[in-house]
Amino acid sequence: MAIVRRRPTLSWPWFFEDWELPETIEQQNMDIYETEDAVVVEAPVPGIEKENIDITIEEGVIRIKAEKEEKTEEEEEGKEYHARRSKRSYYYQAALPSRGEWDNAEAEVKDGMVTVRVPKAEEVKPKKIEVK
Repeated sequence: MAIVRRRPTLSWPWFFEDWELPETIEQQNMDIYETEDAVVVEAPVPGIEKENIDITIEEGVIRIKAEKEEKTEEEEEGKEYHARRSKRSYYYQAALPSRGEWDNAEAEVKDGMVTVRVPKAEEVKPKKIEVK
């Protein structure tokens, strides 16, 4: 009888070889809810200014990417004495629950939370029907 080696399905190199996520990304929960007129997405991005936030909506999928890079230096007589670098990244992606007017979406950042409002398309808004 021959001994046949087989590779387990969840071995370390095979399992992660197709992943392309940078090591610095932190994924947290984001909230998605609907109101009568819009779909609202809220995602935490603490300490990141609006200039460093990119939001895209493509075919009903929203992507929020936020990055902040800091470098702290202490110099003594023109020589670098101490330097500290840090980078923080957030990445969120989700399919939106209904069709919306993607071109009319609005976003704002307040208190470390990015809020995106996507108006619903007229055909998906609730309609009141008069009873005769």
